[in-house]
Amino acid sequence: MKDRKIKVYDNGLKLVYKRTKSREAVYFDIRFHSGLKNDPDDKLGLAHFVEHSVGFSNNKYTKPQKNEFRMKLFYANFATSRSGMSFYAYIADEEFEETFAHFINNLTDFNISDEEFENEKKVIKQEILRFRQNLAHETSDTISETIYKQKNIRVHSFGTVETVENITKTDLEEYIKDCFTLSNCQITVYGNVSYCKVKRLIKKYVLSSFPVSSNRKFLKPYEEISYTDYTPKMVVNPSPDEGKSAVRVVHRLHLKDMDRYRTYATSIINSIIETAAREYFRDKYGLSYSQGVAIHAVTSLDKTHQVLNVETRVDCDEKVVKTVLEVLPKFYQALEKYEINDDSVKKTKTTLRIYEKVSPGKNIIQLGERLADCEFAENIYYTDRENKIFNKKKQKISVDYVKDIFKQAFTRKPFIFVISNTKDELPQYEDLCKEIAKNSKWINKI
Repeated sequence: MKDRKIKVYDNGLKLVYKRTKSREAVYFDIRFHSGLKNDPDDKLGLAHFVEHSVGFSNNKYTKPQKNEFRMKLFYANFATSRSGMSFYAYIADEEFEETFAHFINNLTDFNISDEEFENEKKVIKQEILRFRQNLAHETSDTISETIYKQKNIRVHSFGTVETVENITKTDLEEYIKDCFTLSNCQITVYGNVSYCKVKRLIKKYVLSSFPVSSNRKFLKPYEEISYTDYTPKMVVNPSPDEGKSAVRVVHRLHLKDMDRYRTYATSIINSIIETAAREYFRDKYGLSYSQGVAIHAVTSLDKTHQVLNVETRVDCDEKVVKTVLEVLPKFYQALEKYEINDDSVKKTKTTLRIYEKVSPGKNIIQLGERLADCEFAENIYYTDRENKIFNKKKQKISVDYVKDIFKQAFTRKPFIFVISNTKDELPQYEDLCKEIAKNSKWINKI
């Protein structure tokens, strides 16, 4: 059995299983739909607080005993995201049953004392204060809030000091009853353990330990997220890092269908143009230490089609932001020297094939996480057979196909994002777009 199995129990519990004997080890993940997007607006961070409470003392283990157990494992952790809560471990196969049973106990046996509750609230506040918005976070948040409609996009899963202060013991207890149910749970097991044994352990430790469901509906990944009106524009936001600035130029094009071979075509393009931004912004003008340009074909939110996404990034000093924007249009002309032709595509295919041979394979943790993420987010899953067919046929992708992807990527006006405290008067967006279009005319002729 090479490919995954999906078993959905009558009570709604979902099991994702895949066997591998590459290591005498097992990765497992117990996951619930939860996270920041399901928190009340005045108690953001509630799900994250519940995740912390799983480590509290209960009727079987003290908090120190729980900590000691997890510390002895090779890899174990708890995590809360915007849309989920995960409890996962990577252990030797001989430890699987004991560790799995221990985690289930943590999730089903709660005794929240006043002392541990108040102490953990202090710890979480310290966790929040430890986080500092930096240039990378601000850049990512600015792009996301412009392209997607999403609540509380600038709040992280641990909430804010103010909202965490509003959380009570009762809030935790009610959330635990609502969230930790069979119908809201996905268990992923990947490694050297038989399918029969996994089902036996679920019957022994899980099915009678959790309630089947609750009256509360938890939003899944991508629910309540949609695209904005998608009007390209220029957005300028202040930088949280004194003197540090970022410029991002993003072309986005929604296509009509799904085509997996586009992903490989974009890899070819990226390989051909990978030095373009460095040679232009750094070597020619000395404007940036860190820069790059890349194109990707990503799956749309509703999984019905792909989105071509091109991003040119330039990290620079605020003193040169204006100059970066002024020279940006001619960057499109400079791309012409990175030719997409029979020779460059052939050489790139060889390079990518060699990279696949020498690059280290994913380890069990990464493969297990990807397996869990894929089903939890309802992403497309490719079987081993489909992957073999794809890897064989992708070598036959034509030069014209690659050129067409390149052309399509630049058919819309770009979003231009500037994160900087510069006081300079920046070029107008429409003027930049006109210059970019003028310097991009050659693309339609390739």
